[in-house]
Amino acid sequence: MKNKSIIKYAGLAIILYLLYLGNVEVQTYFGEKALESTGLHSTLFKDAMAQSTATGKPVLVELSAIWCPSCRKLDKKVLSDKRVTDLISKQFIFSRLEYESEEAEQFMERYQVSGFPTLLIFQPKKSTPEQVQLTFEPEPFIKQLHEVAGI
Repeated sequence: MKNKSIIKYAGLAIILYLLYLGNVEVQTYFGEKALESTGLHSTLFKDAMAQSTATGKPVLVELSAIWCPSCRKLDKKVLSDKRVTDLISKQFIFSRLEYESEEAEQFMERYQVSGFPTLLIFQPKKSTPEQVQLTFEPEPFIKQLHEVAGI
């Protein structure tokens, strides 16, 4: 009797784990498609900061997770808008940090970032970044980029 219960619960645990893995794969697939829709070129954060020093352009950092529904919404509704991508491509150095990367882990610790999506602007001559408030509408996002970056 005891063995049947153990087998029953083990089977249920395996099924739940497989469902979880399936969900992660589906969310990752949709996240990758949303990210592709932006067309933005991402630069490693350390390289972006070096380019910023050399060019005087601010760095726009997006801390994101490929499986995150809010991150996907930001990519689809805002970061894939042509007006937004044109502005970012011309006025910023863009760096997208994937939450599960080593680079993001160090970034989150250093800048005390606890959630995602998080958008920060680093100015070449300022030591602390400024956060861009999350919005899922292109016009307010563009306005914030102008205000925060002073462009």
